[in-house]
Amino acid sequence: MSDGALLKQNLLQPSLPTGVIVAESYTRAREALADLLRCDGHRAFEASAETALFAINSNTDAGVLLLDLDMANWKTILNYAQTRIPGIFVIGMRESDFRSVGPLNRL
Repeated sequence: MSDGALLKQNLLQPSLPTGVIVAESYTRAREALADLLRCDGHRAFEASAETALFAINSNTDAGVLLLDLDMANWKTILNYAQTRIPGIFVIGMRESDFRSVGPLNRL
């Protein structure tokens, strides 16, 4: 296949929106984050501490992992994601990060 034909084929196949795995222990926070991401056009996959490894294994085309660092097994999830999906962008979140914001904690 020539480079021109390959380029034409790639242009004709729309790329999927970025897949984001939301690994969060609090159900409401996980659902809210996933819903916000979906509203913004991303494919969001919700995962608890118990289902995170399955979510990673099932969505190896995901580009981002939002990871709750308050989960006891967060290091296992991180290592598995980096092994299973090389180059995945990881964003770590902690509850304590939100409490130390300053004026917002008075709301």
